[in-house]
Amino acid sequence: DPESLNVFQGDGLAVRGLNGMVMANGNPDAQYVEIESPKGTMIPVPTAFAESPDFSSQLGRIVRSAHQGDAMPAGIAGTLSELDAKTLHRMHGALTTVCAEEGDSVWTWYLSNQMATRSLAKRGIDRIVANPPWVRMSNIQVEERKRQLEDLIECLGLSGRGENATGFDIAGLFVRRCRDLFLRGEDVAAGWVLNWAALKGSNWDRVRDDQREFNSEFLDFSQVRNAPFTGAKSCAWIQRNGVDVLSTRVLRNSGAERLVGTDYAAAFATKTEWLPAGQEFESVESDYVVDGKCVFKAGATLVPHSLVQIEESEDGFPPGTRNVTLRRSRHRPWNDLPQMSGNVPASYVRGVVMGPKDLLAFALSQTRSLALVPVKEDGSLDRVNDAEDRVNNALWRHLDEAYRDRSALGISTPRTLWDRLDRNRGLSSQLGRFADSDERLLKVAHNSSGQILRAARFAPSIPADHSSYYFVADTEEESGYLVSLLNAPCLQSAFQGARRSDRHFMQHIWRRVPIPRFDAENVDHLELARLCAVAEEIALTLVTQVLSEDASQVMASKLIRRELKTAGIADEIDAVVRRVMPDHSISKYDRVNPHPWVV
Repeated sequence: DPESLNVFQGDGLAVRGLNGMVMANGNPDAQYVEIESPKGTMIPVPTAFAESPDFSSQLGRIVRSAHQGDAMPAGIAGTLSELDAKTLHRMHGALTTVCAEEGDSVWTWYLSNQMATRSLAKRGIDRIVANPPWVRMSNIQVEERKRQLEDLIECLGLSGRGENATGFDIAGLFVRRCRDLFLRGEDVAAGWVLNWAALKGSNWDRVRDDQREFNSEFLDFSQVRNAPFTGAKSCAWIQRNGVDVLSTRVLRNSGAERLVGTDYAAAFATKTEWLPAGQEFESVESDYVVDGKCVFKAGATLVPHSLVQIEESEDGFPPGTRNVTLRRSRHRPWNDLPQMSGNVPASYVRGVVMGPKDLLAFALSQTRSLALVPVKEDGSLDRVNDAEDRVNNALWRHLDEAYRDRSALGISTPRTLWDRLDRNRGLSSQLGRFADSDERLLKVAHNSSGQILRAARFAPSIPADHSSYYFVADTEEESGYLVSLLNAPCLQSAFQGARRSDRHFMQHIWRRVPIPRFDAENVDHLELARLCAVAEEIALTLVTQVLSEDASQVMASKLIRRELKTAGIADEIDAVVRRVMPDHSISKYDRVNPHPWVV
């Protein structure tokens, strides 16, 4: 009966020490609750007063009088016990001190929310609908607050280790704590709107494991056009008492129409459909992980763009030099820099592969990016032997000074511009091993993020940037085999399922999809190498003869894939890949598992 529903707004999940609630001794039945101000003043609130029907309005009167330095308003304590009335006067006195020393702030709102939280915990509820705060621990700036949260997360056994510790989403704590504090009874249920990472993210592993006792269903909103939240993919987690069952449904547009914010339920139903999640694949390490280390490495961190990426380059004087103009940046703290330009040795101007722009499916863009990299003709680093080991070029020294002035001061922040470019040897490892004359197509690179994996091969002497993962194969056949596999439509579901966020492939595909090492005696492996060469010829023709120079990577890759599908190359690659990796290939495309090159 809707008229019998009791609906409460509960936006005050407070944390203090390990109690999780700001109440005397953590006891929901305590006669009063102590709430601490930012500067440490304890404000006692009688529970009987908080449970009275006119609590909010009467609290407002008390806060206003405290802010004005007046006496306690008359008549408020009349219905309370003698002990509660004394506590109420203590509350008024504490608020008077707080308002005088810390400002009025929003004490009526704050105390109301704190007490509403306590009231819900005491009463108990059987349904929760919530959109918890999507905030990582690394974004909590108040040190005391961060320590409190860390202690509680650790106490509840939810904390991640290593890099997952700072990446922990406090929405996971919210989910656990709300269940502990509020849900009562046998027929309880909760629905949480969360970041998509709650589905598969490694920083959510312990939270998901902690909730295994509940019958759960995830609603995946990541594939709907005009997603519910700007800038982040989302999902809903529905939990009910019951056996350990975990399922996922995916929301997709059923036609060409996009959702808009004004759509009512009927319009929503005509524009969308719920489908079962696509095929799940077992996580098995690939043969390209050797002794626990993946042979595919992240490329060089060719940033900040305004200090590294070249917009224009022309012959300079003296001969053997280039006059370069760098790109302006729109992002702080680099956007206040004037556009940099100057004369550098010609060897400093390097063609590079910037993943978001240059890396296409089976090809590179027609106009590849240029970057300023201080190397000599032989590929060795161009440095002088002074105390700071700076590059021996006036423009580079100027850029290095700009970097030092504006870069962050974290413990792990590289101190020089060269160290920024070569972080984790991402650049020098690509330059030192290979001569410029080696033009064989041995380096294989794939994008680190996006919705569809794409890969291409090129000369080892061309550096790939950090938005790509690369590997230099032993033979051209191996590089062709890998490029065909990574682009194969029937493997895209396995690659996407390997991700630990809604868009980052990273090294996850190598650690969770069992790609076999190239075997020169395997006819299917050799056939994939041959098909790669055919696909590359088609892609190169499109890039050089059809696509305009300013065509985006997304547009270019879509056109390449469409042409390869029309020519039958995509189907030929799929047929061979299904023989090579039958357990991780989509065997048939349908509404649940649509062809990734058509969606």
